[in-house]
Amino acid sequence: MNRLLSVLPLILFSIISPAQNRVLDSLKMELQRATADSSRINILNYLSGEMAFDGRFDSAMKCAEEAKRLSEKIGFIKGLNEAYNSIGVVFLFQGEYPMALENYIQSLKLCENAGDLEGMRICYNNIG
Repeated sequence: MNRLLSVLPLILFSIISPAQNRVLDSLKMELQRATADSSRINILNYLSGEMAFDGRFDSAMKCAEEAKRLSEKIGFIKGLNEAYNSIGVVFLFQGEYPMALENYIQSLKLCENAGDLEGMRICYNNIG
């Protein structure tokens, strides 16, 4: 029984890991095809979250920073909000709690100004 329990995580990881790679590959393909800035921003934010979950923190941060830059350029507040949240998630996973909190608070301010209740809920959840 103990032997089974020690092998179980490896089995689960081998099942989850290929699925995760397929998601990342699909998102990268969509990013190459996206022509509208808002579409690119949404994909970059989603890709950032998937990469952070997969432990690819440098790549996740690059995607989130690019989403932030593009969002600021075109004034896409929802994309900017999600970029700050994505940056906060990367910092959180790296144990950089003050930096994570700083980005979550930036995101929360944007949500409050836009009256985005769902975004505020996500921010409060991340902060808490």
